[in-house]
Amino acid sequence: MSGMEIVGMGLTVAGAATKAFAERRQGQAQKAALDYQAQQQRAQAEYTHIQGLQDEAGRRNALTSSLETMNSIIAGRGVGLASPTNEAILTSAADRGETDIGSSKLGYTAKEAQLKTGAELSTQQGAFAEQAGNLSALSTIVGAGAATSNLYNYGKTKTSLLA
Repeated sequence: MSGMEIVGMGLTVAGAATKAFAERRQGQAQKAALDYQAQQQRAQAEYTHIQGLQDEAGRRNALTSSLETMNSIIAGRGVGLASPTNEAILTSAADRGETDIGSSKLGYTAKEAQLKTGAELSTQQGAFAEQAGNLSALSTIVGAGAATSNLYNYGKTKTSLLA
């Protein structure tokens, strides 16, 4: 086996090692970026949850205030608070208010769930990206091993033919 063949094998191995390292690092970098994205999505989900609670509290306060104002107006006009008309008006207003609160709460809950799902998917994509980088690096190393083996066998055959 000549010196050039040995140098060729060494360059093949060195090139493969460098490429494998780069492929592995690329997978790790993609994972880190996707993990950061997942962290941001989880934080946004928590913020959305808090916004939903604040919105619900504000809507409940507004509903309570509206019902109290209605009671005051009705009482000021001399209508009995226990009258069927008064009860129907207050029940209808309370039902509409509760429906509004429920719809708003559902919207915040759906947005929070969507963000949490996105975070989970980002985490899974990061794990897959890291695995893909590792498999690509392994493939490069195996390919370089096969190429080096072929060069070695070629050199052995060539040397035995010359002998």
